[in-house]
Amino acid sequence: MSEKVLVTDDDQTLRMLMRELLETNLCAEVIEAPDGAEAWAKLEAGLAPSLCIFDVRMPKMGGLSLLAKLRGDPRFKQLKVMLCSTVNSRATIIEAAKLRVNAFLLKPFKADDFLAHVRALFKVAPANPNAFLDPVDEVLKRLGISLKVYLRLLAVLDGDIQSFVQSLLTSSDLTDEDFRFRVGGISGAISSLGVVGFVDLFARLEKVESFRAPDSLILVKAIDEERLRLQVAMSELQQNAMKRP
Repeated sequence: MSEKVLVTDDDQTLRMLMRELLETNLCAEVIEAPDGAEAWAKLEAGLAPSLCIFDVRMPKMGGLSLLAKLRGDPRFKQLKVMLCSTVNSRATIIEAAKLRVNAFLLKPFKADDFLAHVRALFKVAPANPNAFLDPVDEVLKRLGISLKVYLRLLAVLDGDIQSFVQSLLTSSDLTDEDFRFRVGGISGAISSLGVVGFVDLFARLEKVESFRAPDSLILVKAIDEERLRLQVAMSELQQNAMKRP
């Protein structure tokens, strides 16, 4: 079965281009809408796409307003959304990140970049999305450490990720070299500690050319939100540790 994509943009030429790329390269079924209001009406009427692609600035309802409606509605809360726009302000990108947009691609885009973003969003979810950590006993055996030490290492990792997120969102002194160095270091730690819940996000972040790119802010915001799952996993492990003889 082909994936359904709702393409919403007031520029008919761009809608046609995206349709051609999606149908020709990914065999996707494309549904078009010229503005956010019509896209919302289609979704309300029962359209269930695998992915929505919205422009930011559109008549009647823009992409951010439409995204906010989706995230506020239980029916569409988990719907994958990519914003594709000429708007490049940091404030807009951060607002989109807060609304949990899945990707942000700047216009004009290259066909390969557009398709790469869509392919990444089409990727099948893991069989067990609730498994945030590898089986702990296997990790402890592989590393040759106790659960107590493992918990300390996880706490350090959590702090490193928090510091990294804050530096990216607030610092003007960060360089691309610093960014790549920190991403690489944290990626190595999550791999060593078996924190599988972060693997895909950091793998995608390693492919971002610059920390100034819109995708970096989107991914970092998603990473920050996933820290809650890490903390929950750590709390459960702590409780298990207290029960052990």
